[in-house]
Amino acid sequence: MGKVVVAACLIAALAGAAPLRAAPPTPLPDGVEPEDLEWVEMVAAILTGNLGPGEGWFHPSQSRYGWQWLADKHGVGPQGEITRDAFRGPPALFARLDRRGKGVLRAADFDWSPPPRKGSPSSAGMPDRLILLRGLLAGELGSPAPGPKLGRMAPDFTLPTPDGKQRVRLSDFRNRKPVVLIFGSFT
Repeated sequence: MGKVVVAACLIAALAGAAPLRAAPPTPLPDGVEPEDLEWVEMVAAILTGNLGPGEGWFHPSQSRYGWQWLADKHGVGPQGEITRDAFRGPPALFARLDRRGKGVLRAADFDWSPPPRKGSPSSAGMPDRLILLRGLLAGELGSPAPGPKLGRMAPDFTLPTPDGKQRVRLSDFRNRKPVVLIFGSFT
């Protein structure tokens, strides 16, 4: 809990007397400790200015169908490779996965994170720290609670339809057709 308190104190000190509306507190799921929260990483990244490509609190997405899954299906180890001839799927899919065009798939082909920029300030073109901290406190930039882990049930929620005439609840779709939820920011 100490890191969260320190982060909150730093935010309050940097925010000064400016009026802020804090988001209502979100209870933590069982077994989650405040030290494990991505929110602490968010505060640290904002305060240090490490927010450029390949920096900040961003982590690779989780997927059931990454390199490890494909390597297991083809009987190769984590450092192994899959040739075009050994690939057990459509040639068009192999071509899409072979990002380097070398005729072989490796773990690196599944790392889509952008490389960090060298020689330029990471915060160029970014809002200043105070704006980012205000957004974090207002719940507009991230959440203090982690999202569901891969393979876990998503929390129930209700949202309005695009026309605003109805409300849709996630739990209404359970035991029906598959529903795909993407938790993250695509800005």
